[in-house]
Amino acid sequence: MRKWIAHRGNNNHGYSENTKKALLTTLATDYIAGVELDVRKTKDNQLVIIHNPTISWTSDGTGIVKYMTLTELEQYHFGKELQKICTLDAFLKEVQNTKIIMIEVKDSSISELLFETIQNYPKLNLYISSFDDVFLRQFKKQHPEYKVGLIMGEMINHNKDTSLFDFIVTKDIHFQKNKEIFLWGIGKKDLNKINSDAYIITDNAYLWKDVYHGHNNSE
Repeated sequence: MRKWIAHRGNNNHGYSENTKKALLTTLATDYIAGVELDVRKTKDNQLVIIHNPTISWTSDGTGIVKYMTLTELEQYHFGKELQKICTLDAFLKEVQNTKIIMIEVKDSSISELLFETIQNYPKLNLYISSFDDVFLRQFKKQHPEYKVGLIMGEMINHNKDTSLFDFIVTKDIHFQKNKEIFLWGIGKKDLNKINSDAYIITDNAYLWKDVYHGHNNSE
């Protein structure tokens, strides 16, 4: 079967993205190989799971995450189910399997905070990703036991040396390197063109899970 990574925990459920319920529910789904999530730092140096730098689009409040304390953020409701914002630590404590957890770092200043958190979960299958190659190189040098991967956009990071990285996150379905590949921004029409070894990051695994690789229908 395809190797699906649920983007921000999105899948066939009623929970809002990057919430603890979305991530845990998706990880418990048999055809899902892992989840991708986003991490930012609060004013009081807590790591919270949220994509945008502001809270206005997901809650009943307004503000900028890095200028708010965790206590302040916890006053607001995130998602239509009125969940509270979740810390990375609170989420990791509840993970019950070894599926991939890809942590996309949105703030390059969190290196030591990130390590302080994830070192408590040596049995989890953690992947650290970012658009910031400098951050990734420094993190890998300091903590070589963790997998780090560079995110490539359509016009971003294609000129960077990728030899140090353990995996690559890219939109290029033809990208060939001797490492793990995670494809994002892929349409359903592209699925039969993709190497079966690649992971696919998507919001729509539940819609696409029965689409097989065109070169090997026994997948």
